[in-house]
Amino acid sequence: PLLRHRALWIRHPLDLAAVREALSFLPGRHSFLGFAKEEVRAGERELYEARMEEVEGEAGRELRFYFRGQSFLRGQVRGMVGTLLEVGLGKRSPESIRLILQTQDRGQAGPSAPPQGLYFLEAAYPPEKLSPR
Repeated sequence: PLLRHRALWIRHPLDLAAVREALSFLPGRHSFLGFAKEEVRAGERELYEARMEEVEGEAGRELRFYFRGQSFLRGQVRGMVGTLLEVGLGKRSPESIRLILQTQDRGQAGPSAPPQGLYFLEAAYPPEKLSPR
């Protein structure tokens, strides 16, 4: 109950090897419109890192997803996590990530993951962006 609003509870076992394989398709420069929510901006972004860690948490085993990128579209991270969870549950193949990136079709992706457990860790800017003009 203490984690109810701070973590997403998945009641079924996940195929973590399939999730890791799916994660491997995400890094790089792609259009992420297929994971975004009603985006009007250009969808091309660079994702530097997409990884999952298994840790022992307060209530047992926890999975933590980390994404590091140039910038993110509205709803992109929640769309990616929801789709990755479907991969882990066996509802779609890891290769479906590649199809979503190619088609840019939000209808091909899984549902957006709920906000519980979604945390913004940091923003990093190059030094030249921080100096006064």
